[in-house]
Amino acid sequence: MPPSIIKLGRQSGEHGSYTFYRSFSYQSGRKWRHIKLGKFFFVRLNKNSPICIGELQLVWTGRYSSHPLTSVRLYFLPEQIPDGRQSHHGQDELVATDKMVVHAKDLIKWIICDGVEWRLGLSLMKPNEAAQNSLKNLEKNISCHKCKTINTDGVTCDVQVIDLKSYCKLRTVVKRAANELSFLQILNCPKLSAIYDLKHIQPNKYIMFCKETFLCAELENHDFRCDHLAPNLKGRPRKKTRGKQVDSKLKSCTESSPEQGVAGLVSANKSGNSSSAESEKVCSRRMYIGNVPSMFFFI
Repeated sequence: MPPSIIKLGRQSGEHGSYTFYRSFSYQSGRKWRHIKLGKFFFVRLNKNSPICIGELQLVWTGRYSSHPLTSVRLYFLPEQIPDGRQSHHGQDELVATDKMVVHAKDLIKWIICDGVEWRLGLSLMKPNEAAQNSLKNLEKNISCHKCKTINTDGVTCDVQVIDLKSYCKLRTVVKRAANELSFLQILNCPKLSAIYDLKHIQPNKYIMFCKETFLCAELENHDFRCDHLAPNLKGRPRKKTRGKQVDSKLKSCTESSPEQGVAGLVSANKSGNSSSAESEKVCSRRMYIGNVPSMFFFI
């Protein structure tokens, strides 16, 4: 039975009739599952579909929707797309779909919480470091469970997807640190972490990258997809200032001859009840611009 209770996290901002949030939680059995923006989770569209990776990019509520909406992007292995793996695909590469809008109540029907073993991607931790890290996480979860009456867990996913530039930089750091320092030592050092820009990297995840997108036929006409409810983030058009209006008149004058342009501009200024000083100023600018090219041409 799919979960039906959804709680939104803290607000991140408002725009018009839209209210945006940083996360949302849903009830699955006796547990509450928590998903934040930018986090990854395993997804299966239906029973026959392969397991892919989803990323939560936006959560909001709008005027025309009574349920929370989410913006999601899915990542597939190259073997799972129609064209298959090609020669230009990297070892740790994923192929993404376009962003799509899905109701939060429909998204949680796709999410796989537990039972997925993922062993693909760049592993940054050594076996002994991974064992120590898992032991620390277990002790932390036990202590949190003793303090809290409600069991709240995040959606587990052992994968982090980054862009190609960050992946190449990460590969360079791992290669340089192979004989000297471990990756955890570099990550824990503030200076080295700032130099290599590694603050967003999670060492206990399998790192993969994405550089291209494809059209998924299964998602094009899916019932859960509602892109027409995407937020409109465009603001009001700004009013034209007086300086821009003068420049537009000056531009129209340059398309015609200097004499006709000056005469037309003077007549336009007179018809608009503008001052004579302003018209003389614009006319002098036009005569200066029109005479300079001819002077250089005859020289």
